[in-house]
Amino acid sequence: MGHQPQAATLRPANQAIAAMVSQKRASPEVSTPPVLTHNPATLIQGIELQNSGRIAEAEVVFNAYLLAHPTDPAAIYSLAVILLQPFGRAAEAMAAYDKALEINPEYTEVLLNSGVLLRDQQRHLEALERFKRVLAIKPDHEAAMGNSGIILTEFKRSDEAIAMFE
Repeated sequence: MGHQPQAATLRPANQAIAAMVSQKRASPEVSTPPVLTHNPATLIQGIELQNSGRIAEAEVVFNAYLLAHPTDPAAIYSLAVILLQPFGRAAEAMAAYDKALEINPEYTEVLLNSGVLLRDQQRHLEALERFKRVLAIKPDHEAAMGNSGIILTEFKRSDEAIAMFE
């Protein structure tokens, strides 16, 4: 369960799943800025600091913003993302993702990134649940489909994985 199968050893449908995941695998990096609320200038400043590699400063900006706006899921999401970057603070990032989901249970980027983090921690059943929640919201979400397919294949549930792509 803990290793990725090599594409050359997979049947054609499983090869398609593996190819999709390798191309679309979700990363705990910010691919698009989250939806901004309250004071967008502060969040934009944090994202700009993050994108310029000034991660510690971005963390300070997000934490300061969250003192005034503790229920802003976009800020919580942004903080979780930077906690994973150079710091590797997975437990803190997961706590931030979970808090964002308490506020907005349908925040697909949080569901996807937290699912990837869970998968990286070998917590496959929990990861699969997060990916399925994304698919309940956005049935054609490629990254959630690919990640689900890989986990199902690892669990020897290839038929279920293949059915997702039909």
